[in-house]
Amino acid sequence: MNEILVPTGLAELIDQIIIVQGKLNTASDPADRRILSQRLNVMQRVAARVSPQSPPFDQLRKSVVSARHDITQLEADLRACEARSEFDVAFVALARAYLQAQVDLDAHKLALDTYADQTLPESVSADRSASGPS
Repeated sequence: MNEILVPTGLAELIDQIIIVQGKLNTASDPADRRILSQRLNVMQRVAARVSPQSPPFDQLRKSVVSARHDITQLEADLRACEARSEFDVAFVALARAYLQAQVDLDAHKLALDTYADQTLPESVSADRSASGPS
């Protein structure tokens, strides 16, 4: 697997871990599962190295996980409505809920990144700021 180094915030890394875990859980092709597992392993190692170890951080991480799961469920519900060609009031309500869930996820990610930036060790913080904005 080629590794591409991209500066990013910790919240975005955690969100990507959640997304890859979801894909791994649903993938049936062994080759796809192997690639997803490798990616997940690398991302989890990086997250473990740079994540603050504290109850407030754990709570913020859980809020990002929960918000991502809400979005995943809303996407599935929207696809089900689309498959049935049901574009009624319920579909519009789901679409609005989806947009609000995206806003909520962004707010949770911002809170997590703000907390992490205030608590990261100096060397990790310096590495992040030297590589540009996250």
